[in-house]
Amino acid sequence: LKRKRRILAVDDEGIFLDLLKLNLEKTRRYEVRIETSAEKALTALDEFHPDLVITDIVMPGIDGPEFVNRVREIESMRSIPIIMLTALLDPEASQGVNRDGLLHLAKPIKTKELVHCIEAHLNPTPRP
Repeated sequence: LKRKRRILAVDDEGIFLDLLKLNLEKTRRYEVRIETSAEKALTALDEFHPDLVITDIVMPGIDGPEFVNRVREIESMRSIPIIMLTALLDPEASQGVNRDGLLHLAKPIKTKELVHCIEAHLNPTPRP
């Protein structure tokens, strides 16, 4: 049996996180840990060892971009895939926007689209 991929999701909206966890775990491909603050998520990195991180951009305290910077400062986390979810993007930009090497996706997002993006980040196509 293949190991479930671990996803750490960070957002200050608890209800959104609960739905995200429920929908991703329903696929039976992922083990999802949710945190409502970047501070807690930074601690969770050491305990949970995620394969991928999903973070909101606008959060009180440490915001998404600062959280990403702090994750990248951790040697073992430098190359971990990170997907940023934000209500700041036009939902019509469903393919997402790539900024600073990070995929930004619009909230709300359909589970199918998110799973597709997660899989693309976890199993990148090798370049010839």
